[in-house]
Amino acid sequence: MKTATRILIALLAAKFAANAQEVANGSFEQPEIKAPVEILTPGQPGYAETEPAMHWGFGAGAGICPERALYAEQVAAADGHQVAFIQGNIDSRNPEVDPPSCIMGIDVTGLEAGKDYEISWQQAGRATDTGQTAVSVHIGAVAVPPLPLMTKEPVGTRGEWESKSVWFLAAAPTMRMNITHHILEAGSSTVGSESTLFDNFKISAGRSAN
Repeated sequence: MKTATRILIALLAAKFAANAQEVANGSFEQPEIKAPVEILTPGQPGYAETEPAMHWGFGAGAGICPERALYAEQVAAADGHQVAFIQGNIDSRNPEVDPPSCIMGIDVTGLEAGKDYEISWQQAGRATDTGQTAVSVHIGAVAVPPLPLMTKEPVGTRGEWESKSVWFLAAAPTMRMNITHHILEAGSSTVGSESTLFDNFKISAGRSAN
């Protein structure tokens, strides 16, 4: 009887593991950045992954940096030792002329169409910025108009991590999530190069109580 119970538990665990979703490289620890390199900007000037381990695509003005270095400016990572950043204002870009910029994205895989999923992460405004930044999140399947999950929501903290989350209804097994960066009142002389840090992306089936 005990053997049968163990087998059942093992089968259930295997089934759960097979159905589990994960945001690949959600804490941006791969590849490891070693001194004296301070940032990896694989999308310069385009929007693509240059190393399979990264999984994420980055446009110009976005990439990965170590905690407390350069864009992170004394901010410790929320998880691990590296963070992603986006700098600049996507609203000022001319898509017919300029390369993809102020954007990062990833293919979210292992989804079941018709089910709800929630993506959570940590974000922080750069400590020395004016605090005029905002973030948009869109997700969509191939050949399907992307769903706006978050639209120009202001980044509320500078130098401190805050928890964020969005949920979506899966339309396909794989969907692309893109995060874009905005600078509010970008015409002001006091803003222009503000950045937002990101870390610790996770995904779970269903919606949380929050």
